[in-house]
Amino acid sequence: TRLENEESKAAVLKAHEERVEKLRQEAGRQVKAEIQKVEEKSSEIEKLRKTVAELDAALSKTRLENEESKAAVLKAHEERVEKLRQEAGRQVKAEIQKVEEKSSEIEKLRKTVAELDAALSKTRLENEE
Repeated sequence: TRLENEESKAAVLKAHEERVEKLRQEAGRQVKAEIQKVEEKSSEIEKLRKTVAELDAALSKTRLENEESKAAVLKAHEERVEKLRQEAGRQVKAEIQKVEEKSSEIEKLRKTVAELDAALSKTRLENEE
């Protein structure tokens, strides 16, 4: 009976460890996927920031070239650039929000992995006793 009980405990432990390992692997895959998404969003944000810098540079250049004779064109261009800058700013804020949400999801997944690791360690300790 003791041998059967030990074998039963060992089988339960093995099944639990396999389940925990599968969960850990899945959580790891999810963390990697979320990290990839965050990196992609960061890349998009950098592109938007670069666009804003280019627009600012274009505006500065236009101001120098068109000081007096093209005031009306300059004003229209400035308004267009301002609209583009505002839109880019909105997009950057939206992308930052998405990145923050993904970061939060990643943190939750990391906590889940830590909890699974702790549960596995506890189970191993209990079964060793």
